[in-house]
Amino acid sequence: MLAGLIVFLIFLAALLVRPSFCPPALCEEISITDLALVYFTYCLVIVGLFQMWNTDETAKRTQRAYVFGGSPFGPVKSEWVEPLKNGEVFPEARYYNDPRQMTINNYGKTPAFITSVEYGFCDELPKCMLVSKAMNRKLLSFTTVPHPSNVYPPTGSGVPIYRYRHVQFNRAEHEGKIFFGRIWYTDVFHEKHFSTFSLRLTKEGFSNPVGDSYTDDWD
Repeated sequence: MLAGLIVFLIFLAALLVRPSFCPPALCEEISITDLALVYFTYCLVIVGLFQMWNTDETAKRTQRAYVFGGSPFGPVKSEWVEPLKNGEVFPEARYYNDPRQMTINNYGKTPAFITSVEYGFCDELPKCMLVSKAMNRKLLSFTTVPHPSNVYPPTGSGVPIYRYRHVQFNRAEHEGKIFFGRIWYTDVFHEKHFSTFSLRLTKEGFSNPVGDSYTDDWD
């Protein structure tokens, strides 16, 4: 739009000054009204293109996948199958056996395609630093899953909680530590995204979020 305004001002100056070298086609046959009409049309085209782009981006934001790593689960202990199924108890770690597998949830409206999963365990996260930045700077030691590919439909679409079989461990060996990591994935629009997770595996049997993984460390 700025370029159109500059062109308009140049032609307007040509009309007002009318120097001897000014082409007749510019200085005699084109009026200020004509130039204003051309500029107005140009602005309408730019606004229309912007609205099309904005509509497309809004559709992507509302329809894309939003993937996050969840608490690790294992096989349910036989005596807790029915209570958990009926919602009589909260799903605590003590109701499950090892080995545990991390869970992945898709809170978007379309499937996600997992391309990479990185995870590790630590006593504490670096202070005042996002998990993704700490991982990029090698301040946290982590493992990358060798064959991560999986398709994840939206959570709540009639499918069970997805236990991600590629990340499996014995919770008893890591109680008290922070289970952290990063998930890379693409959406149905072929755009790449990531999210991080960081959960304290408490001795009381809970997986408590720590840090800013679920609020600020994702895109």
